[in-house]
Amino acid sequence: MAWGIGGTRRWALGLATAVALVLAMTGSAVATVSVAGTEPSYTKGTSNTWWFTYNSPSSTYYVCWTGFENGARADGPDDQNGHIPAAGSHDCSANLGQGSGGYHVTYPNLTEGHSYDVIMSEYYDHGVGCCTGGSFSAPNQTIMDNGAPSANTSVDGGNVTFTNNPILAVHIAYSDALSPPFPTSVGGATFDCLQIGSPCQPAVSSSSFDPACSHGASRSTSTTMDCTVDVTKVSGFGQDGKYFYCAREADSAIPDNPTGANQFDPAYADATHANTSTVNTSTGAGGCGSVTLDRTAPAVTATASATSVHAGDLVTLNATSTDGGSGPTGTYSWDYGDNTTKGSGASTTHTFTQPGTYHVTAGTTDRAGNAGSAGLTITVTARPGSSSTTTTPGPTTTTPGGATTPPSGPGTTVGPSAPTVKLIGSQGGSGGGAQQTVLGGLDLTAPRKLLTTARLLLVAATTDRPGRLDLALVRDGKIIGRGNAHYGRPGTYSLRVKLGRLKRGGYSLKASFLPDGATIAARKTLNIQAVKPKPKKKKRKRRKR
Repeated sequence: MAWGIGGTRRWALGLATAVALVLAMTGSAVATVSVAGTEPSYTKGTSNTWWFTYNSPSSTYYVCWTGFENGARADGPDDQNGHIPAAGSHDCSANLGQGSGGYHVTYPNLTEGHSYDVIMSEYYDHGVGCCTGGSFSAPNQTIMDNGAPSANTSVDGGNVTFTNNPILAVHIAYSDALSPPFPTSVGGATFDCLQIGSPCQPAVSSSSFDPACSHGASRSTSTTMDCTVDVTKVSGFGQDGKYFYCAREADSAIPDNPTGANQFDPAYADATHANTSTVNTSTGAGGCGSVTLDRTAPAVTATASATSVHAGDLVTLNATSTDGGSGPTGTYSWDYGDNTTKGSGASTTHTFTQPGTYHVTAGTTDRAGNAGSAGLTITVTARPGSSSTTTTPGPTTTTPGGATTPPSGPGTTVGPSAPTVKLIGSQGGSGGGAQQTVLGGLDLTAPRKLLTTARLLLVAATTDRPGRLDLALVRDGKIIGRGNAHYGRPGTYSLRVKLGRLKRGGYSLKASFLPDGATIAARKTLNIQAVKPKPKKKKRKRRKR
């Protein structure tokens, strides 16, 4: 049997079946006394009341009681040597007379941590002489508990100061000297609150009870509870800042009900009336965990000792960053834009061996894990006496397996006599014409159809500014081919994308163009249809006449 407390929460302990001692009397008349209700395993307070019911056919009837502390007899009538206690004495009731009713015994000044129970005896006149007694041997034991539990709370493991994830991982360690957590239907009773900037004191009320964070690992005096809290789903929150998650725990001790036999009356047997932990709102000790949410990327600045150099010159590159949230880590990576090994450090040096225009990128992260970057353009010319033309590095091509293949040739030559390329088709094309789109300062031309036998996608790019073009052919979330190139000056260029095996159907060509010095790339998606080649028609032989 379960007792409801507070709507959906229910007491997990079953009531013990009341045991009655039936005493034989002359004829068919009997007298009975039995437990009314069941004591909780743990009682909050310094006194306790035990309730009994009786039924007597005799005009002379009274009950006496014996108390036990930690299993040892504490006081009560001594009938072992034939002594019959008198009605109305210190440990006996007055004459209750014939009939039925309820009776209760209250013991004051009980000791913390000690267990207590009471055994009743009854005495009645069976018509032969007063009185015959019987012992009711079904104790109803409870342990006195007034000590509050502790709730040590941590967020994201307790050793993370900054995060860019708004979903906080909460861990609560419950501990109590005597009793386990309050037994709700979902586990221990956790009352919690969320606040930015400083700790908070959770209210002990039904509105602050959090079932999601109340799943105890065990019913013991030392257990744990784990849950997650998405701050973007909590009304009034979601912005960046230092979040404090604070929890209070309730133990299993409920106040004694002196007004009736139902010790599990919701007015007494509710988690809000149990012993609860508290939070130090100045320091957060006793139940708070905290972490700073920072989702803003650091601002990065990159500089060079010179942006126009000759091939073979040593260039010194420097990077700095600022971050208003968690702060920069101070570690940097460098992409020199010439397919050489990346560099590191706030200051680095590099030598460009070939003439061309190179986009150099410096990247870093803040302490919350947000990434930021900055780029600059380095123009490299041939030394006097060498070739007067400037070569822009050819585009790199990424195969479906992810490997990057360096350009096989010097790339597109840009100079006074550079030819103009206007490509509107593709190797392996199947008619259907071309399609064009604009990405910032770049015009992109691509085919509308491809043959399934095609192993190369060829597009044309006309740009009015330097920048980086990235292409990816995608189907069902899988990249079939990828290519990229950096264009150092305005002009028209071709870009080849090596393809994996094609199937008949629709594909998406995802294009991204990032002009030099910009932080946001322009993005577009073109639809391309892959079709099977038409079978060749067989020539008919003419019959000779």
